[in-house]
Amino acid sequence: MESELARIIVTRADAVEQVDLQPAPMLIHTDGAALGGRLAVMETTLPPRSDGPPPHLHRDVVEVFHVIDGMLRVHVGSAHVDLTAGGTVAVPTGVPHTYSNPHDVPVRLLIVVSSDVIPRLFRQLQQLSRDASGNADPTEIEALMAAHDSFPPELA
Repeated sequence: MESELARIIVTRADAVEQVDLQPAPMLIHTDGAALGGRLAVMETTLPPRSDGPPPHLHRDVVEVFHVIDGMLRVHVGSAHVDLTAGGTVAVPTGVPHTYSNPHDVPVRLLIVVSSDVIPRLFRQLQQLSRDASGNADPTEIEALMAAHDSFPPELA
């Protein structure tokens, strides 16, 4: 029985990694490293009336957002869709997107990506030096994003 369990990757609740990002920490349940970089599972709770990441696209990564609690707004170009608890959206490669929470209650969501590159990006963003207001240099952020398959929409 023990040898069978050695073949799977288990992350217990007390071992979930927290990456401190603004406006909300990202919990990394599995970063994909033990799966050959093929899949990562993360979770975050976006505070009320807050934005997520800047609009971006991935050339090689598929991203799935699943709402656990609250209502998430997913933006695709100039359009958007609001998802309530239980709703899921999958964003194929090459599609510019972002998400936000324009509502009055927090939204908790699960994020599944088809690569370990996104958790690595979040870890490196956490390490950037910040000014007195807590902001990192936008040029450094853009360079990190590009190095981790996250590009501005105009590069579609």
